[in-house]
Amino acid sequence: MDIRCTAKGFTRGGLAWTGIILFSVAGCGGGGQMNMDFRRPASERPDLGEPVLSGGAISIPSKEAFNFRSFPSGQVGGGQGASGQVGTDGAVCRAESKTDGSAWGEFQLGYTFDNATSRRVAALVKLRLKVTESGQVSGATAASSGSGGDSGGSESNADALPASAANQLRFVVKDSFGAVLRDENLLSDTATTGGSRSSRAHDVAFDVTLEPDRGYYLVLVGRSDVTGGKGQSVSASIEVSGLSIDVDCSGAGATKPKE
Repeated sequence: MDIRCTAKGFTRGGLAWTGIILFSVAGCGGGGQMNMDFRRPASERPDLGEPVLSGGAISIPSKEAFNFRSFPSGQVGGGQGASGQVGTDGAVCRAESKTDGSAWGEFQLGYTFDNATSRRVAALVKLRLKVTESGQVSGATAASSGSGGDSGGSESNADALPASAANQLRFVVKDSFGAVLRDENLLSDTATTGGSRSSRAHDVAFDVTLEPDRGYYLVLVGRSDVTGGKGQSVSASIEVSGLSIDVDCSGAGATKPKE
């Protein structure tokens, strides 16, 4: 697998974005599937003990920086994919193809830690962010250009894969044993013709229980996928800003003893 890491800035929608973008060409992550396999060794997960988890709170990124980051991308043929972190509280992924081809970009941005207490802790997780997403499919389809009884129709139809632009955004809480505590679907959109651009804000809160001597991952995952069609151009992107994650144990009730 060819991996290139580069600092890259670009402008979109009148805003200048600058971030470290990790490009991964070919290999894992293709096929339109989000990578939900969060893994870090215990040595890379900070221990949170009594001062924080017994009546305290974690605020990311205002008090602690995001410590779970992954920005892979890939492409085939004429496609191009990219992803990266934007500033301290944002991320972007995008994919485009102006010829036959496909591409994807994905980001994982969040926080991981261990419950280093000897207790089961009740916590309130608060998530805030703003997301702007766009998807566009334009140009004549290969199927329409090759129809009409052409003797070469079978070859044209073989090339006439439907073009599509897809965006997904989810916030996932998992533990180090792989159990999913929360899977919040924030965005799921697919375009096969035309296109759209929209912005929305999310303010979500939910309860979780943190088991003792266990690691936790609170991760925002965004993914853009495109499949180009013959004679078509296609693009998709997700831009997240103002991302914050709070884990509040101050008013969530008393902790329970380990059983």
